[in-house]
Amino acid sequence: MKILAIQNFMHQRAAGGAELLCHDLFTGLARLGHRVDVLTAGPEEYEEQYHIEPALASIPRTSHRRKLRTPLAKLRWLRVARRNHHAVKAAIARHQPDVVYVHNTEWTTLAPLAAAIGSGIRTVVHCHNHQYGDYWIKDRKAPSLVQRLFFNDPALERASLIAVSRSVARPLAGNGFPSDRLRVVHNGLPDEVLDGPCDGPRERKALFVGAVSRHKGVHVALEAVALLRDEGIALPLEIVGAGSSTRYQAQLFLFAKRKKFAGAVTYVGTLLRRNTWERMRAAEMVLVPSLCAEAFGLVAVEAMACGALPVVSDRGALPEVVGDHGLVAEPTARGFADAIKRAIALPPEERRRRRQAAHQFAGTAYRIEETVAQVEKVLAGG
Repeated sequence: MKILAIQNFMHQRAAGGAELLCHDLFTGLARLGHRVDVLTAGPEEYEEQYHIEPALASIPRTSHRRKLRTPLAKLRWLRVARRNHHAVKAAIARHQPDVVYVHNTEWTTLAPLAAAIGSGIRTVVHCHNHQYGDYWIKDRKAPSLVQRLFFNDPALERASLIAVSRSVARPLAGNGFPSDRLRVVHNGLPDEVLDGPCDGPRERKALFVGAVSRHKGVHVALEAVALLRDEGIALPLEIVGAGSSTRYQAQLFLFAKRKKFAGAVTYVGTLLRRNTWERMRAAEMVLVPSLCAEAFGLVAVEAMACGALPVVSDRGALPEVVGDHGLVAEPTARGFADAIKRAIALPPEERRRRRQAAHQFAGTAYRIEETVAQVEKVLAGG
């Protein structure tokens, strides 16, 4: 197949689960013999088996919503929508794909998706978040004149959708999206992590891995560790990742300093995936205290694959992803502190048994080869 993929951002060092999954999917599809061309707003080309064209324009990140309320910002949004609509039409004419494979579009508006569907080429949307469900439930019922004029009103019911979890699929299915066009395909991990060791020595420490931002609940992890310290339980915390808000990061640092446990918190920064997995293999647990409704939660699967006990928020798909192989808690300081205490109280043999069971579960349920095979089937019209 000739596949034209659309993804808002691609970068070799991206830490986000969607970007990492896209890289694995595009590589897997190319290895199966398909031609994969990726249209993106991202700045960097991969030295891989697929080709990237940074032909799309991006808008301010969705976390900067205040910037989108001014007339000038709205005008820029509309100009980006028109430009991206024409860029996708030109790419379709140039590549003559058998299928257009759309991923995240929130930094590039919905116009690329509208162009893909309007072209008449088979279009498959891989839903990494709840964006498309929100659109299906709200915007499609009463699209504005501006949406229509600036190609920001895709006929989503004419596309096939892949949801990364039941949490993402549920609002779509529950609001009338055609069931024969909707399939749940869980994310997968490469063999390198799934087949790696999980029985090595463990340090009594916790990891946070991901974007250092408020919606990921980093402050919840810090507050939980502070509560435990007040109760006489010392638990070092390593924070792996980076954030865009220096103000939020400063607040985290000041909180740790005020609570006088800054020495127990290590800010590691962004790491390569294999280095992150090494840290997970050395830690007792990985904390995923997200305040947002996570569409999947790749970090929790990575933790299970590495034998670290995932302690996850009860938001979105996280409980679905870990099943019985992790601890689920309300994303508050007290909720996470209590869950961590339950994990610490487990006898060594029980912790070892849980690690092995989680490792086996991840290796069975979340292999990228299976994800690629299911995606390939949908792309081919099956």
